[in-house]
Amino acid sequence: QKLTLAFTKRLRRERAARPTWRHVAPRGARLTDDCVGAFVRPVTGLALTALYAKLGQQMVSGVVRNLAALRDDIVLPRLLEKVYPALDTVTEPHQVVSAMLALSRVARQLAAGPRYAEGRRHVVPLLLAALPGIDSNDVQKSLVTFQFISSVVSCVPVVDCSAATEGREDLTEEEREVCASTAMFEDFVLQFMERCFTLVENSASENTGMHEFTADEMNTHDNLTSLGILSTFTQVLTQCSGAIYRVALARLFSYMSTRVFRGVAGSVASKMCQAVAHAHGAAALALFAPHCCRAIAALAPGQTDEEKADDCLLWNLQVLGEVVKTGGDAILTHRDALTTALASVVHTKCKDVSKSATKLLQNILQQLVTIYPVDYRSLRKDYDLPGYLAVRDWGRMVSKSEVNIDWHSPTPGEVDWAADLLARFLAPELEALRGFASGTAPLTRDELHGRLHVVAGCVTGAGAILPRWTGAAVPTEESVVPRSWSVDVQKSYTPGDARFDSVRDDVAAATTAVLARLLEKFEDDTKSLFLVLKIHRAALLFFGVSKREFETQWKCFKALKSLHQTPGDGVGVRHRLVAIERSFLQHQSRMLLVGQHAPFTQRHAEVMDDLLTLSTSHYSKVRIESQALFLEALTACKSSIFYVLPRILAKLKQDAAVSHEQFKGALHLILTTKRSSLATTPRWSVIHDVWLALVEAGHSERPSVVRLVEDLTDKINASFETLSIRDEIPDACVRAAVEFETAGSSVTEVTGSSVTEVTGSSVTEVTGSSVTEVTGSSVTEV
Repeated sequence: QKLTLAFTKRLRRERAARPTWRHVAPRGARLTDDCVGAFVRPVTGLALTALYAKLGQQMVSGVVRNLAALRDDIVLPRLLEKVYPALDTVTEPHQVVSAMLALSRVARQLAAGPRYAEGRRHVVPLLLAALPGIDSNDVQKSLVTFQFISSVVSCVPVVDCSAATEGREDLTEEEREVCASTAMFEDFVLQFMERCFTLVENSASENTGMHEFTADEMNTHDNLTSLGILSTFTQVLTQCSGAIYRVALARLFSYMSTRVFRGVAGSVASKMCQAVAHAHGAAALALFAPHCCRAIAALAPGQTDEEKADDCLLWNLQVLGEVVKTGGDAILTHRDALTTALASVVHTKCKDVSKSATKLLQNILQQLVTIYPVDYRSLRKDYDLPGYLAVRDWGRMVSKSEVNIDWHSPTPGEVDWAADLLARFLAPELEALRGFASGTAPLTRDELHGRLHVVAGCVTGAGAILPRWTGAAVPTEESVVPRSWSVDVQKSYTPGDARFDSVRDDVAAATTAVLARLLEKFEDDTKSLFLVLKIHRAALLFFGVSKREFETQWKCFKALKSLHQTPGDGVGVRHRLVAIERSFLQHQSRMLLVGQHAPFTQRHAEVMDDLLTLSTSHYSKVRIESQALFLEALTACKSSIFYVLPRILAKLKQDAAVSHEQFKGALHLILTTKRSSLATTPRWSVIHDVWLALVEAGHSERPSVVRLVEDLTDKINASFETLSIRDEIPDACVRAAVEFETAGSSVTEVTGSSVTEVTGSSVTEVTGSSVTEVTGSSVTEV
């Protein structure tokens, strides 16, 4: 793989790279087409020989990709000869997996056909032949099949061009055959949906046929299946023409509206509804929103059982919560129906129904106020335009000027609806929480959990529009540079809007008061403590995207880029989907910076005190969650370390009032992460206080505390070199140095019972009864 990659990069440098200061091979020494062919032919044979090996499948598919980028006319015919028999095999599923992986890597070369035009004829047959790979009994085969279908469809507009074979005279024979094959696109989409429906019906744990897996492994497989269906079905519907999309939408609606799914199957099925809304939100909402809202309005009054939720009500809430994940303008047309549906279920006593309603509220707010791309097609063209011949755009790359992303930016109507939702659902919850904190309006545990859920959903959903709270800065250590700054990210509201400016501050204040009440009266209510942490995280750090979500999307982007682009691609051209994802990630990275380096106010100090208290709680799970959030908050507010450090170190003292949990929690906070520690902070004042506190800390023989102390010691030893700060030179050495300098060629030093004399090139040392003389290259010892 490294050999083919190096060869591809060299060829790109010689033929398509921009001018550079690096050394460029002379024209006479550059690679020719004959050289490329002579290299590709033998290496292709080696790669295809190892194609069906049970080890190194990803590496072999990478080699095939690099070779196909060099000479697809040599690689693709030989690859197809090996792939078709493998797709028909039943006894060796690993061959199907290897074949799908290899085809996924060469999908664009197969669709574009720059040198191998015959490859375009195989696109639709291969898509149909791959459908049996979607198998609920073989998760790996299903995932690689999803990957293959997604990689092909992202390069190929799913448009029926068969009518062009009769009315156009400018088609080549190869184009006529390809256009005729596109008549099967509608059948492919419907068959793909039926396969997904079968997967959904078999997704429940008791029907998967994999009883040997543990519950955690089953959840992992179900999550991967759900993600595969979502990404692939979204890509298929996004690339569809209007006619094929309407057929797929009607089939999906008829299937989902006549069935009720729960648990794993419900989660997977609802992702298909999200995919259809993501492709064309207005058309999907026109069917799903009225149906789900009518069902919710009819079933909500009958939901009186606090334990068991009505399956039909829960299913409609779940579907509605997924189909609203589309453009805000499409959601706005159903404002009254959605608001009424929310109001009827958000305060239901049943926990499952209340959580689903809160999730629906969060999704609506997020789609209304967040900035995001709305068009993910491979080309910015109208697929329904009369006379458009989509087959000529198969596998086409675009330049920077052709990307032209459509962004959703909140309109005044969407902002007004978001403000109305916050006033209608968030403000009463905060008032109830203030009453609970003061003791004037008691709440049961279930009622408290429900109200905290609503607050967390509102702050998370509207995080992109809520500004940072303001206030007088808490004095910390002086600095010659400003400790706080802000990033100018496009806002969807006017600064000074009273509807949003104080929301975060009000939420943080109410949550702090609720936590004080919980610690005083209901310290064993760990669910409420976790919800308090969730609210603090949203109010302090969430401004449209979380760091964990960003890192996950970044990993997905790198996988997407490796799938659709090769090192041999020309300069300035890229797959449009890759360019859109990269632009969106850049926007999200700036959103992450909004919460960073904020001025450390009194409200920050109160939140940090809450986190410090929970970081030393009696309950280990609460401590772990709070410590993770505490460290994130330290990163966001750099100057907060000078406020919290004395409070952390106070819990290390030998005091009977300091419990074991507090002592252990303080050590965890000092240790922080594997890469950093408060004990190794590059600031002398912090190191001074932390090291002295560790030395004077109370002694504990518990193994967990001993391990923490050892970890701290190892981290300090690894981070600091043991260099002497003050050099102490004995007087005898100083005198010897002075004599050596003044004498020039002879120095005699007497130390204890040892006499050393240096004369020219001769060294004589007398130690006790031993005499050693070094003269030139000889050594004499007596």
